[in-house]
Amino acid sequence: MKNQILILAMLCCFFVSGCTIEPSDAVDQTKIWTGYELFYDKNENKTYAKALFKFGNALGTTLQLSGSSEVRFNNEVLPFNSTSGFYERPYNGFIKTGTFTFKDTRGTTYTNTVAEIVEIDFPAGNLITMKRGTDYRLTWVGTPLTANENVGVLLGTTPFLQITNGATSITLGGVQLNNFNAGAYVAIMDRSRLIINLSQAPAAGGAITSKYRTTNKPVQVEN
Repeated sequence: MKNQILILAMLCCFFVSGCTIEPSDAVDQTKIWTGYELFYDKNENKTYAKALFKFGNALGTTLQLSGSSEVRFNNEVLPFNSTSGFYERPYNGFIKTGTFTFKDTRGTTYTNTVAEIVEIDFPAGNLITMKRGTDYRLTWVGTPLTANENVGVLLGTTPFLQITNGATSITLGGVQLNNFNAGAYVAIMDRSRLIINLSQAPAAGGAITSKYRTTNKPVQVEN
């Protein structure tokens, strides 16, 4: 349950916009929570380096770095997106790993290297067929989950999550599938590794995620 809460918190951090944003020099620098993500999307063949700063913890007030403070990925400064509230830079192609460096307003630097992104794929075939009200076990192409990893599938607007160490499949529950109308859908699948014990971070801590999104898959839900 703790891992699920952390995963959901990180998702909220990077995908919920419209947050209140304050300058980082207005807070105690030791209370800046640091979140990093390296995300490869095979649909676009692009890798995104992202950084997020919060006051106190992952759900605190979003901070925009101010003064001499900055964040870099592989020594490139990441620009701030005022709409989303996080720092982001896209790169063409698949970047498996890299290093984030955050410098606070006091000049203290924190350096963290991302664990290598692990690939995953849907099973072979042009279409996945599921039945309403019946569990569907999706066995992915790729290695079993290891510690701190998870696999998530988004079907329509319904998320499914697998966090069991050693798992090689994820079950899309019949109870949830019963809420779907029969028809065509698109499934999105991500494999992520979430590390919450950073090598270097302010006292507030932080987290770092490496994530791989495979090519989206068409799904047919039948009665």
